[in-house]
Formats: sequence, structure tokens, C-alpha cells
Amino acid sequence: MIRVSCATLMLSYLCLIPCQGNAQEATAPVDTVEKNDKITLRYQFQTGDEWHYQLRQKEVQTARSEAGEQTALNDSSQWKHYQIIETYQDGSALLEVIVDRIQIQFTSIVDDQQQVISYDSKHNRKPPVLLKGIEKSLGTFAKVKMSPSGELLDVDLGRKLEEEELKKAGKIQGLPIKLPADPIAVGDSWVHKIPVKLSVSRQLNLNREVFADFKMQTNYQLKKVEADRATISFSTIVQPRITDPFLRARMMQYLPSGTIMFDLKQGKIISRTEDIDETVLNAGGPKTAMELRSRKLEKMVPAESELSPSAN
Repeated sequence: MIRVSCATLMLSYLCLIPCQGNAQEATAPVDTVEKNDKITLRYQFQTGDEWHYQLRQKEVQTARSEAGEQTALNDSSQWKHYQIIETYQDGSALLEVIVDRIQIQFTSIVDDQQQVISYDSKHNRKPPVLLKGIEKSLGTFAKVKMSPSGELLDVDLGRKLEEEELKKAGKIQGLPIKLPADPIAVGDSWVHKIPVKLSVSRQLNLNREVFADFKMQTNYQLKKVEADRATISFSTIVQPRITDPFLRARMMQYLPSGTIMFDLKQGKIISRTEDIDETVLNAGGPKTAMELRSRKLEKMVPAESELSPSAN
């Protein structure tokens, strides 16, 4: 039987860090944007500024086989903020990513037997055993140097990252989206590709680790501009296309689609939704199936001092 582990759901939960940023270039007056008018999308950074976000996630993973059915439900909230530590002449900035609070309710259902695990960093100093280590995400999570277009210039996760790891970090950590280099009009699209390596040892029946090169490609489109707000839609695919069910099941949590609201005047993302609705047949062998239904909503919220984590 396929197993849906607590670790798998927690990886999915932690892979999104609030989006933010700012810009150096001025944008056109957006109240009068026509379909063919072009605008410049840029983040705007100011030393000392903070952006606070709340991320709410509801996710259901179901694994089915002839042996039975297992379901894992994740109902989580996460409060984080970005501190703009320093800005530079080229418009880039050094940001500190700080996790203020984590709240989780994880439910596992196996053959009608239900287990519920809860944790709130505001009230619980230590998480339950099955969530051990989650408290280490509280406080300063990373320091990131970013350009006005959202390009990662440097990421400090406690160690120096190589160029390929740096590109991958932007996706895994859910940092601000890469904006288009040139001005765009409503209806225009742009693409962001990130190289990833996936183990294919299982597919080749090898006892040693062998990796294949893939690219995670996010396709963005400027849908509309109204009253200083740009609506951006996106979807994510893997290239080349993955046909192996086991690999597809591993990757599906990283391939969301959704909508982003970008404040053109302030130069920051104010909300983002991400949805996944996928079913992979034979993910764990013949006559098995893995289903994932997930919705994430991230939005800008006022700063709240009482969110400070008790675990620190």
C-alpha cells in the first residue's frame, strides 16, 4: 500500500514562503491602462520596511491500493515577514525572511482509524514527536539578496549555495516570483525555468543513485490591470514531460497553478493562491493511485507582535 507520510505533508507545507519585493523603475499610470499599453513590473525595496504575510493551506492526500486506503489531511497556517535590511544602488536589496508562528493540524486516517496531531508555536514550546524539527523553522529562516525583477542574487540558508542550487532555492522556498525583464501588456506572458535533478535509480533498477536533468517551468500571464492592481495567472509544468507514475507522484506537489495580485504602486505582491488537483495512477505499483487536492492562500496582513514564537 502507498504511504502518505507526515514528512511528505510537512515538506509541502514548508515549501512556500511569503512573496514580496519592490522596485526601482516607475510604472505607467495604471488607472488608464488599455489592452495594448505596456507597464513595467518591478519590486520596490526600502531599508527598514517589513512585509507581513499569512499563509493558509488545506491539503488532502489519498493513497489507494488493493490493501486499503490511507488519507492525510493538513490544515495549517503560517505567519512570516520580510525585513528589508539593506538596499543598493542597482535597486536590489538584502531581505531577512522571518517565520513568526506555525500552526498545524494533521489528521491521518487509515482503515477508518483516525489520528490527529496538533501544534501551535504560540502556545506549545515543543511539537509532538511526529512533527519533531518543525520548530527549527521559527525565527530567521533565510537571508536573501534579490534584484528588483525578483532574481535571486544570493541566498543564505546557513551555507553557500552553488548557482544551480540558488536557482532551485527560489522555487522550493516560495520566494517572490521572477518578473519579466521588459515592459508587458495585458495578455502578454513570460516564463521562468528552474533546473532540477530527479533520482531515476528506481526506474533503471539500479542500486546506486543516478539522476536525470529536468526543468520546472512556470508560465505567467498578465491577465488584467485595474486601479494599481495587476492580476497575474500562472501554471507549472516539468520538462521533459514525466511519464513514470512514481516520479509524477513525487513531483505533483511542486506543480501548482493559481493567481497573484501585484500592487504596482507599492511594488509588492499582496496575495497569491495556489491550487493542485492531481491524480496519478499506478504511483505505487499496479492498481494503486495517489490523489492530491491542495489550496494555499497567502495574503498580506498587519503586523502583530503577539505572533512572536514561544519556541525561540
